[in-house]
Amino acid sequence: DRRHLANQIAMVNAAKISTLDAFSLQIVQTYYYVIDLDPGFRLLTDETERYMLQERVWDDLREQLYASDEAPAFEQLTANFSGDRDDSGLQDLMFELIRQAGATTDPKAYLEGLATPYAPEKWEATFSQQIWPRVKGQLLQIATSLTQASALANQLPNPIWYQQIQADLAPLQTLLETNAPTYDTVRSVLISHEFAAWSRISKGLDDADKDTKNAAKDLRDAAKKTWQNKLAPTFALVAEQIGDLLREAQPLVATLANVALKFEDALTAEKAARHVQDYSDIAHNALRILQQKDPQTGAPIADNYRASFDEVMVDEYQDISPLQEALLAAVSTTTPGDRFMVGDVKQSIYGFRLADPQLFIHKYQTFQDAPTDPAAPERIILAENFRSTKNVLAFTNLIFSQIMDPEVSDLSYDNAAALKYGALDYGDAHPAVKVLLYSKATSDEDSSDARELPEDADDNEPVDIATGQTQLVLAEIQRLINDPDAQLWDRQAQEYRRIHYRDITLLTRQTSQNSLIQTQFAAAGVPLFVADTKNFFKTTELMVMLALLKVIDNQKQDIPLVAVLRSPIVGLSADQLALIRLAAKQVPYYDAVTAFLQAEPKTPLAQRTHDMLTHFFNQLSHFRDLARENDLVTLLWVIYQDTGFLDYVGGTPGGSQRQANLQALIDRARTYEAGGFKGLFAFIHFITLMQKQDQDLAMPAQVDPDNDAVKLMTI
Repeated sequence: DRRHLANQIAMVNAAKISTLDAFSLQIVQTYYYVIDLDPGFRLLTDETERYMLQERVWDDLREQLYASDEAPAFEQLTANFSGDRDDSGLQDLMFELIRQAGATTDPKAYLEGLATPYAPEKWEATFSQQIWPRVKGQLLQIATSLTQASALANQLPNPIWYQQIQADLAPLQTLLETNAPTYDTVRSVLISHEFAAWSRISKGLDDADKDTKNAAKDLRDAAKKTWQNKLAPTFALVAEQIGDLLREAQPLVATLANVALKFEDALTAEKAARHVQDYSDIAHNALRILQQKDPQTGAPIADNYRASFDEVMVDEYQDISPLQEALLAAVSTTTPGDRFMVGDVKQSIYGFRLADPQLFIHKYQTFQDAPTDPAAPERIILAENFRSTKNVLAFTNLIFSQIMDPEVSDLSYDNAAALKYGALDYGDAHPAVKVLLYSKATSDEDSSDARELPEDADDNEPVDIATGQTQLVLAEIQRLINDPDAQLWDRQAQEYRRIHYRDITLLTRQTSQNSLIQTQFAAAGVPLFVADTKNFFKTTELMVMLALLKVIDNQKQDIPLVAVLRSPIVGLSADQLALIRLAAKQVPYYDAVTAFLQAEPKTPLAQRTHDMLTHFFNQLSHFRDLARENDLVTLLWVIYQDTGFLDYVGGTPGGSQRQANLQALIDRARTYEAGGFKGLFAFIHFITLMQKQDQDLAMPAQVDPDNDAVKLMTI
């Protein structure tokens, strides 16, 4: 066995280990000639560049449609999906349709079938197969809340509240027990049921009873809110009205599908002309190739790959898309099966990338544990967790056992799915899980049991929820650091030790609160390390450069112009800016600058300001000429050299990083122009799109193991 393992380890470097994107690319690069693809294509990896390419193609197609015989139908389509200010709504929808289609094995078939579910005769099937399962999931959650409320109310001496909740629960249970109810049946229950007013009787109730009564009311109110505000409004129309709407909607969706197909064809043609392919194109071309025969041998190309693999091992299978599943199926065998898939549906986080967890769930439910037929698909449960302590696993199991069931999540969180403690090096280090709940009442005077916030919190000022939560976390971190009894088990040293800041990680859902968190931590004196900081475009040097580029493109933009005049590039003071404004008070700031330059300076400050503005506008004229006649990289280098801005930032705190940021802007401009885009205005639009899409040029920061700081990162 040891010799076998040693041989296998030696051969690991020769194994074909890659991402599915890289595997698809290798197929295309090897067999490009089978589908007549130009092998000199460039991989389109930049999301913003891809978006701009789509924008350009869509703009051209939209103009063609407005000028064609299809204009009336297209105008109706635009009016339906866009607001009254612009037609960006239809554009956003079109881009999303193309993205959704790209995750399927046949994008054209997907788009051609868009209007099919809108046929009136298909309505009941559509409701039964697509709408009812989602509604049923929400109804089950309502039933759970009402059942819990009923159990609480049943503990009270007066049965009136229990009877009220049972009256709410009865029609819901009847509906849930109905096999495949029709739309009208569901509508009848949701629209006709009325929640009786909650009885205010308090006679005979002690304080504990009142708390129980209030808890039952809260659960009932939450169920009532979901019922009345979310579900009932979606069933406002009777079936006949829906039929009428479908007859109006189907032609509109058919037009949408037709336009989407035209857009798909135009986009494909533009990519071919530019010799670019994105990852979706690569995957589809790889699948096309695998479905062809090798012209040299006459054998199916997929057979070549099947013959070369003894096993096809897939990690993170819960995040596979239908297109990726088709690729895997094409290179795998089924008799006997040679595919080994590892996944955990609880870790499925790539729905936004169109992963389909149902592919995993279907296999999880149909594969058998230790099947008697050796050729049958087998399910192997890997329940042991070697990363976490018992307390973390127990708490995770507690949460998932309550929110995962076949009706809501298509998977039962049974004993087989539960996490099992497998680590052997934690000893008895299993402290209790602590849950800190923050609400607006936390700082109220009547909340005597509320967790104490930092002493410097100003009780006189309203605290928003994000700030309050941050202060709550800070108080707990400071307690852990300062409490000598708060100990951490060191797995490497196999002993308890005091807790350090670097042992703590703060996980957030998104980066939008990073600035607030950093401010609060700094005020509290708690060191904080922010991983993967997305602040490149918010750095001072980049904001100044982007403002200058906007002024070069169009100098009649007040905010960028004032930003540049106040920046080190020009260096005007606030007094000088005010002096310029006094030259013309009721006009745009650029016109005030023009008026100031035309007037005779009357004071030394005015003369100095006049000289500085004259010098800057001479530079600006030169930059504008360069922008028209040269590429962006040349323009940026000349700006850096003529203004001395690159050298200036090098002398400020963090100068080397600031200079690297300015260099990164040049690299981005070079990549932008390599993609076939030209012009300063389009580059500014490109950067604006990057900011809107939360794209960033900054590299993730590296954690210094010697830096004793709390780590902040998104989940």
